[in-house]
Amino acid sequence: MSYNVHEVLLDMKKKIAFLLILSILISILSITVFAANSDNSSADVELSLVTITQPTNSNFATFSRTFDLKGITDFDNVKVDLFIFNRDKNKYIPFQNTDGESSWNINTSGYFWKQIDLDSGLNKFRMVAYKISEKKKKQITDFAITVLDEKSINDGSLDMDTMFNKILEPSKK
Repeated sequence: MSYNVHEVLLDMKKKIAFLLILSILISILSITVFAANSDNSSADVELSLVTITQPTNSNFATFSRTFDLKGITDFDNVKVDLFIFNRDKNKYIPFQNTDGESSWNINTSGYFWKQIDLDSGLNKFRMVAYKISEKKKKQITDFAITVLDEKSINDGSLDMDTMFNKILEPSKK
């Protein structure tokens, strides 16, 4: 079995061209597209500036009325605004942490740790993060923290169904 050098080179060129085209297509298809949303009550732009590390999920339950809100970013000059849902006004309003801040800049370490006081029951929050230089591109993250009634656990009257109902019940705010 003999090989023609020209045929082998041509075959290799075809394979390289195919791999090059395939990698370009994969790169193009995997690019994240940022689309604006005309509804200001939800995410304006799909960004990932800040990762919330605590609470660990978007529906968190605790027995404590004080909570440590924590997060991290890989970017410089990021500002965070914190809001809570007000049922009477049917909108999110600025919410102050225990330092009296409803917004703050994340320092050069990239970490933030803010203590917040919670009401009993459901507390629905919205965190808006953006680069100070690009205020129109915002990451909007909604999460809820439910403060469970310790008395219910202590007297044994809180079963799993009741606990899930308490987490999902509307806030009295």
